[in-house]
Amino acid sequence: MSQAVVVGSLVGGTLALLVPWVVSMVLRGRHPAVRHTLWRLGLIVFWLVPIAALTAHLVGVTQPVVVPAHRLSEEVPNFSSLETRAVRLPPLLLASFTWSRGGTPYGAIPIGLGILIALWVTVGVMVWLVRRRGEAALWRVLRRAEPCEDPDVLTLAESVHAELGMVGGVWVKMSPDACIPFALANLEHRWIVLPADFDPQAPGAASVLAHEMTHLQRGDPLTDRLARLTSTLAWWHPLVHLAGRHLRRTAEEAADDEALSLASSPDGYAAELLRYAEQAVGADRHAASYRGGILSARVRRILAAGVRRATPLSTASMLLTFAGLAAVCIAAGVHDFSTPGYS
Repeated sequence: MSQAVVVGSLVGGTLALLVPWVVSMVLRGRHPAVRHTLWRLGLIVFWLVPIAALTAHLVGVTQPVVVPAHRLSEEVPNFSSLETRAVRLPPLLLASFTWSRGGTPYGAIPIGLGILIALWVTVGVMVWLVRRRGEAALWRVLRRAEPCEDPDVLTLAESVHAELGMVGGVWVKMSPDACIPFALANLEHRWIVLPADFDPQAPGAASVLAHEMTHLQRGDPLTDRLARLTSTLAWWHPLVHLAGRHLRRTAEEAADDEALSLASSPDGYAAELLRYAEQAVGADRHAASYRGGILSARVRRILAAGVRRATPLSTASMLLTFAGLAAVCIAAGVHDFSTPGYS
């Protein structure tokens, strides 16, 4: 791979995540829906930059090269005389790398780079397994959950579904293993799992369902998977892990703001969250921390004064600003950072 592709991807990807971080610092906790959208777009641009850089490089490689006439007589260096040595590595690397004594860039992958690739894959697998444990615990609870048959819960869920204007169905299940409500989704289905003691008559019951349905409506479960995949492949990048934390926090705050629009009083919704926080104590720490690890911060924010939702105008202006900056990131990714003769 060309040096220009690697350097361009690093520069453009870093800019893509740096922009939402700066905007989040400016907003200082306000407009969580806007901040969440910016972090999500930043993560998408982080993936688009290397694709654009690689595409630009491949297009440039396939273009015909015009050599000036005065250079046709110049002597072409002969690299065939350079000695090379094949080095056999363990099967874990799945390849043999060649070390070029002459240091020519036209040789095979250096042995040092092969070791770095093996280290990158090993640490990435470890990061994936650690991040996967929390969601795996929730999927185990979902598989053991039973479809909800309580008519009061189903009626409340249909009412909240209609008020939010959701498109598509949502499966509602109940499980005694669920210490807190949570939402899961794949490309085909969407689920909400409620604790067995969920009370549809509680003052904050509608807000709890609205919170989880908002996660599904915004596609938060799939975004969380994309963030986890990105942190697995780019585990060495600090802004990637920062993006994952901000995505989870802003997703919860944005869903809380949507839930407050259906709440008769914030106190009832906060009381429901406190009850689930008490139930989460002593439960599976991975399942509880996946959605309940920031319950205390959410309760303080709900009870605090001045919780406001972002206006459409502010959201549109932020998206237009980020679209322009995303174009700059992609332009930086396709810029030729290579040294002449080593691209």
